Order: sequence, then C-alpha cells, then structure tokens
Amino acid sequence: MTNGLARLAVAALAVIAFGIAASPPAKASGCNGVVSPLEWGCAPWDNNNGPQYPHYQQPPPAAAATPPPSTAPSPSATPSASNSSPNAIGLKVAGNCAADPDPVGLLSSDSYADCTPELLGGLRGHIASALTNRGFAVVDSGADRTLTVTIRDYHVDESGGDFDWQIKIAADYQLTGASGSVLKSGSTSGGGGDDDNVAEQQFAEGLANALTGTSP
Repeated sequence: MTNGLARLAVAALAVIAFGIAASPPAKASGCNGVVSPLEWGCAPWDNNNGPQYPHYQQPPPAAAATPPPSTAPSPSATPSASNSSPNAIGLKVAGNCAADPDPVGLLSSDSYADCTPELLGGLRGHIASALTNRGFAVVDSGADRTLTVTIRDYHVDESGGDFDWQIKIAADYQLTGASGSVLKSGSTSGGGGDDDNVAEQQFAEGLANALTGTSP
C-alpha cells in the first residue's frame, strides 16, 4: 500500500513537471515570460518582469521618424542680382583741374583747388547719390555702361567780395557701353555758395540732369 502511494506521488510529480516543461514560454508567467523552477524568481507562480530578472531582452529601437520634405526653394529658383541690368552703371571720376591763372593774386583773388584724391572721392559720392536718386544702380564693376566724369575746373569765385563767394565746378562727362562705344557725352558746370558740400551736391544734381535729359 505504501509502495503504491509512493509510485502514485512520483507519477503525479512527473505529470506536473512535464506539464510545466511543455508549457510555451509565451503563456508562462515566471520571469520575463520564461518558467524555470531552478532559477530564482522564475517559478510558475512568479510573475517577474524587467531588466533585474533573468531572460530580459532589450526592446528593439524605435524607427527614426522620416523628416517631412523640405519646402525651401531650390537655388535655381532664387533670383540673383546682375550688374548687367538696365539700371546698373559704373562710375569713374578723374581730375584735370585747371591751374590758377593768377597765382600771385595781382588780378584776381580767386582760389583754384587741386584735383586731390580726397576732392575727387567726395565728388564721386555726390554724383553716385544723385544717380541713385534717379533710379540708377552704381556698381564698382560688371556694368554694361560706364560714366566717366573728368573735373576740369574747381575754384572759388571771389569777384563778388568777401561775403559773396561762389564755388564753381566744371567737368566733361562721357557715357560708354560695354564695347566702349560712346552713348552720350557733354560738358556741365554748377555749384554755388561758399559751402563746398552744398556746391558739390548742386553740381552732381546738374550732371545727373544733363545725363538723363531732365530739368532740375
């Protein structure tokens, strides 16, 4: 009788062990889905999950999100400025200032200025501003047209006395095309008053009017 009970108990344990071993890991509890009675925390009555238990597997990395297509315009669609536009013009200011005909001052006390780089640079700035106000784009290089202005006279006329000085400026100008052909040429003069800055502005305005054929 005792031997029969023992054999029955062994058979029952064998059935239980076989059932446990035959259970698929996916349906087991144990640790991280695996039932293993010989490992701590992995018995059938356990339900342990996480990296701190055996049989843990890292989840696959998430797929990187695909960025949306760029809406920025392509380089070919971006307009680019060109110095060959109809309004682009190069500007050169040179000097050939007349010498004082009476340097001793026996006949006249008029003062004649030399065409120094500083004087020519100031005049160029005034001329460029006057042209810009009339819709031109003054550029340093690459323009299809070039305006050359040659200052031939810059003096202070003191014939009106000490309180009536007049700054007078005279120049020749020539507008040429890309091939060097002369598009327009002429002479102009201007100025006024004893303030050189104001006189140069008035001269530049007169030159721009002569070039564009407009009246002041």
